Amino acid sequence: MKFNWTKLPLLGAGLTAAATLLASTALGQTGSGLPPVAANVPQEDAYQLRGLPPQESAQEVEEGPTRYLETEFLKERGIATYGWINAGIGGNNWGSPFNGPITFNDRNWMAQVNQLYLVNEKVLDLEDGGADWGGRVDLLYGTDSIFTTARGLDGNLLNQSGGFPSWNSSKYYGLAMPQLYGEVGYGDHAVKFGHFYTIIGYEVVPAIGNFFYTHAYTMQYGEPFTHTGILDTWKATDNTTVFAGITNGWDNYSDPMNILGIANPGYPGANSNAAFLGVASIKSDDETQTLTMTTSSGNEIGGFTSPLATIGNRSVLSTVYVNEINDKVTYVFQNDNGWQF
Repeated sequence: MKFNWTKLPLLGAGLTAAATLLASTALGQTGSGLPPVAANVPQEDAYQLRGLPPQESAQEVEEGPTRYLETEFLKERGIATYGWINAGIGGNNWGSPFNGPITFNDRNWMAQVNQLYLVNEKVLDLEDGGADWGGRVDLLYGTDSIFTTARGLDGNLLNQSGGFPSWNSSKYYGLAMPQLYGEVGYGDHAVKFGHFYTIIGYEVVPAIGNFFYTHAYTMQYGEPFTHTGILDTWKATDNTTVFAGITNGWDNYSDPMNILGIANPGYPGANSNAAFLGVASIKSDDETQTLTMTTSSGNEIGGFTSPLATIGNRSVLSTVYVNEINDKVTYVFQNDNGWQF
């Protein structure tokens, strides 16, 4: 059984609800061939293809929703505070209350508050070709939090007992901090440093950046959710953007490689968790088509069934093609290839 996406105010109730704080918005296209985003929400790259350069994300909307968490002090300094609630319910005739491997709504006939989401950010603005600084912090409370924890931050260190999320308030609900980063830029370059969402793939964690309530297995099991490190963005031309950086690997904040892990003897440096993250994104002149290729390569633990899990190189190549056929129809093709040795 599947429920259609419904937009309701913050204080309303429904099968699926996602709204900016105390404001009801509707999904709308940006005209760039990228995934739909909530209207009047800053076009930060976490809500789109994650290949959107900061120069474009700094565009201001003429009229935004009422945001009761913003103050004049923050607005005068270009700092925005906003958020949303995403909730829903799914069900089928499967007898178990656990509906995995479907995610993020992995409970059967159980209403879930997936995301009570809060954002505080200063968007980098390089439109005039000068220098600027920015930053962002995201807090996610709800049942989705377990999917976005990072080892050593909102999840226990892998070398500690269990390695499970440490900010849980109950069996199903917890708090995660999927983004905490600063950003500096000048001209065509911007450098992000800290903890941030991955730029791999099409679907995103923030509910307002997805059309469907559920997620594809590709996103859940074949891609990371977050990285910690440094990432440079270069807007090479009006149509081409290149990303390159070094991270701590998949969903890892500060945890070193498991000291009990068996390093792949045929791979040099297998005890290091440094990973390369790179992207090349090309869009058409009319901004209705986008082709993005993303890669990540670094050491990861091969499994958690044994404390002696093998450590080796894990590489993934993700290709995403987006074609906004018209205002109502968008075609997306994605192919992920990954391997570990």
